[in-house]
Amino acid sequence: MLVALVWVGSRASVAGPLTLTQEGSPRATIVQASRPVRAAQFAALELQYHLRLMTGVEIPIVREPDAGQGIRILVGESEATKSLGLTKESFASQEYLIRFLPQTLVLMGRDK
Repeated sequence: MLVALVWVGSRASVAGPLTLTQEGSPRATIVQASRPVRAAQFAALELQYHLRLMTGVEIPIVREPDAGQGIRILVGESEATKSLGLTKESFASQEYLIRFLPQTLVLMGRDK
C-alpha cells in the first residue's frame, strides 16, 4: 500500500503537496471512525508504523469526533469520508481508494 501511496502521491499535484512530517515533528493525524472496523484499525497501525520507520516520527491516531491537527489521513469509512460522499458501499469487494484532497488523504475500501 505504501508503494502505491508514494506512486500516486507523485501524481497528485492537483491537490498540492501533503507534508506529513517536518523537522522531526508530525504535521498530520491519522483519523478513524469512532468505532472503526478491525481492518481499518490494522491499516491505521500499519501506516503509523511504516511512516515512523521512514521518518522517525510517530503520526498520532485519533478517533472521531477528534479531527487531530494538520493534514488529515482518513483511514476507513468514517463520518469524514461520508461527508465526502464516500461509503464502503461505494466500493465493490476488494476495491480500494487513495484520494488526495487539499489537507486530506483518504485511504479506504471494502474488504471481503
